Amino acid sequence: MPKRYLFRGQHLTIAEAAALAGMSPRQMLRRVRGDVIEETAPPRGGPKPKRYKFRGRYRTVKEIADLLGCSEATVYNRRSVGCVLEFDEIAPLPPEGANNERRIRFRGITHSIAEWGRITGFGRWCLYQRLDKLGWSIERALTTPVVHPRRFVIARMVTAFRRARNAHAIARMVEAFGSSTNELNDAPTMRRTPSRVG
Repeated sequence: MPKRYLFRGQHLTIAEAAALAGMSPRQMLRRVRGDVIEETAPPRGGPKPKRYKFRGRYRTVKEIADLLGCSEATVYNRRSVGCVLEFDEIAPLPPEGANNERRIRFRGITHSIAEWGRITGFGRWCLYQRLDKLGWSIERALTTPVVHPRRFVIARMVTAFRRARNAHAIARMVEAFGSSTNELNDAPTMRRTPSRVG
């Protein structure tokens, strides 16, 4: 004989209670607590929704969105240190085009530093550094190509190597021709020492 449980004032089996409630026996089995079938489903596990202080009470994002009549994404954007800001508390955005960015005029065209950075292909921070820290002129800052430090070091090394190689080749030629001609030994020679690579 199947076990009977108290449900809506009657002792019923799981299948009978499920038919009476209009749900599956599996769902009804989840509501069994001892010898009683609970009318409502037990709360599911998992984290409770986070609450934020809004209008003097702690509420969930969904509750705040319902109160404000806006989306939950808007409520998430208004969060600030454990509370949700009212519309009056949010700092207004500056009007379009009223930014505090410095404008530069070059060859009759005026743009902000960020716009010049996009036009020239340099980063705006590169232009800021050239103008403010290095003290370059506007023309030099906007027209001088960026030299990456690694490329610069390699270029100096290659130049020094070429000078050293050329100096060595010239010295060998002087030795070769100097033994056959006495004029080269008497003539003043220009000795060029290779520059140091640093």
